[in-house]
Amino acid sequence: MAANKHTCRWKSKAAELEDKLAQKDLQLAALVARVNQIEHKLALSNKQILGPKSERMPTPDEEARKREKKKARGGYVNPKKRKENAEAMASLPTTVIPHPVPEQERRCPHCGDEIKPIGDGDKSIEYEWVPGHLERRLHVVEVGRCPCKLHYARGPAPSRVQEGCTYGPAFLAKLAVDKCADATPIYRIEKAMRRNGIPISRSTMNDLILLAADICKRTRCMKDRSSRPRQGV
Repeated sequence: MAANKHTCRWKSKAAELEDKLAQKDLQLAALVARVNQIEHKLALSNKQILGPKSERMPTPDEEARKREKKKARGGYVNPKKRKENAEAMASLPTTVIPHPVPEQERRCPHCGDEIKPIGDGDKSIEYEWVPGHLERRLHVVEVGRCPCKLHYARGPAPSRVQEGCTYGPAFLAKLAVDKCADATPIYRIEKAMRRNGIPISRSTMNDLILLAADICKRTRCMKDRSSRPRQGV
């Protein structure tokens, strides 16, 4: 016959003490992890404040001041000057150039109805040189949709010298001739244009002249390739 299990009060007391010890171990492990985290943060703070300049991490205030000191290339940081330049460019003689939807695309192939315009169209600005002055061109691309909403059409996009370039080819040619053919320094071209109410910075002009040179180089390469005699002819 099996013996009865021992169930005295000391056994229950030992089990209770084991449970309390396990809970204390868990609390101690959490405290150790917390202390390690605090020590790590303290070490980083000491390195940031007291460490050598070559290893010290910049503070948030230093990072903010560094970002404020960075100047935008090719423009004025002064909001007042930027506003004045924008108003001067907007006051130039403006020509509206519409880009309507082609006739073959004006009717919906599904319902046969003519498209209805959506708003005033997509507008974009281009500055082009007309003999004697700079002209502001407002390109308006017509956008339309048929009543059944199954046909969407838009006019042809305006041609650009390069994607994102807001200056026309005639203006690039004028800058290239003034700078290269007439040997006029950029700062003199800038002064002359400002006297005529055209506030364009020197850095922008330099970028446009480099763009014109790149286009001329590609054109010359294409011309040389086309003028070469073909083999076997």
